[in-house]
Amino acid sequence: MKIFLALCITIISLEAIEKNDFVYERAINTNATQGFVKVQIPVTLYDHLSSSSMNDLAIIDADNKVMPYSIEKITLTKQDTQKHNLPFSLFKTIKEQKNNSLDIKYQGTSINFSENKQINDEDYIVDASIMKDGIDYLQIKSADSEYMLQTTVACSDDLLHWYTITNSQMLANITMQESKILKERLNLFTHSCKYLKIHTQKPLNFNYILAVKTKKVFSEPDPVQLEFHKVNKGIEFTIPKQLPIQNLQFILPKKEQLYKLKLYAKDDNQNTWLYIDHMTIYTLQNGKLSQLESSLVTNLRHFRLEATDNSYLPEELQLAFKYHPTELYFLAQGKAPYTLVYDSIKQRIPQTSLKTMRQDNTAALATLGEEKVLNIDAKKIEKEPDYTAILVWISLTVGILILGFMSYRLVKELKE
Repeated sequence: MKIFLALCITIISLEAIEKNDFVYERAINTNATQGFVKVQIPVTLYDHLSSSSMNDLAIIDADNKVMPYSIEKITLTKQDTQKHNLPFSLFKTIKEQKNNSLDIKYQGTSINFSENKQINDEDYIVDASIMKDGIDYLQIKSADSEYMLQTTVACSDDLLHWYTITNSQMLANITMQESKILKERLNLFTHSCKYLKIHTQKPLNFNYILAVKTKKVFSEPDPVQLEFHKVNKGIEFTIPKQLPIQNLQFILPKKEQLYKLKLYAKDDNQNTWLYIDHMTIYTLQNGKLSQLESSLVTNLRHFRLEATDNSYLPEELQLAFKYHPTELYFLAQGKAPYTLVYDSIKQRIPQTSLKTMRQDNTAALATLGEEKVLNIDAKKIEKEPDYTAILVWISLTVGILILGFMSYRLVKELKE
């Protein structure tokens, strides 16, 4: 199926375009000449796009042939892996410490031997209390060799009541027909409990037990500094028109202050400011720097921020904004070098199928060169009327009317 998609995209991408249909261009700097390439879209480029779908740009090769591309949001999650060596003891070793008492304490929890019938002497008791978010798997190293044992793992929070997590996994270290089989991992499927009990078909000496837990951690996008200019009691600023802003961030000086603000906005073609919202920003009482955020859900791009109650905005006020950055992927299959052209009245459709074709999201990295003007009048170009075509259509229309009239007269005369 992927081969078929690749062939289809190759056929589509043979189309050549006119560079003069676009206002701007940027060189794509990459060592890759073929295959998938990705480049992050800079903030400044959004101001030259006609729609949020980014369908008025194209990637072309040296022969002006169009390369298939897709626009994708950058993944803001990362893998956070916790690894801990867990303390463990054989149950018979724990029992030897009871000194003729019916119960002892293991890692702070009492074990009553008169009630506990679920633990065998050769079972390992593991303290897993440090793994608060659960355990994905255990990595177990044994001093023994030549073994293949079915293993059962049970879970408990009080060393008295146990429930089985898994009973069908193998631990193995064996050589068969000159091939070595080594299996030291037990999957626990993210179970969380204070204690584990590991039982093997035959006694096995453990060197260490390593618990591993991996989870995705969301990372906030870095704020982008926002330039503004002062007017009367407030400030005005402009945001790139197609930039997917998440929120505004106000950075106040290290003083105990409070400001009540009104936010206004307008579009390119408007002269009147439209009231959007009011907000209160302040610093903390301990004098530490306070960063307050305000959501900004609007398609408008010009903003005015004014202080109310006859107050003024602080001199040291800084503005920033957050947005979800995006990357452009394209399939390099033409003649290098490649160029990004954008801002055009002619719109294109991104190839969303590129994402399904990439293996493990692999792609060569690229950067964009400086912005250059290709044709400042590209969006103003209007085609001259095709007078020849108009005359042809008029002639055909008149001819059809004449034929119709003649047919009508002929039929009428035949009837008479």
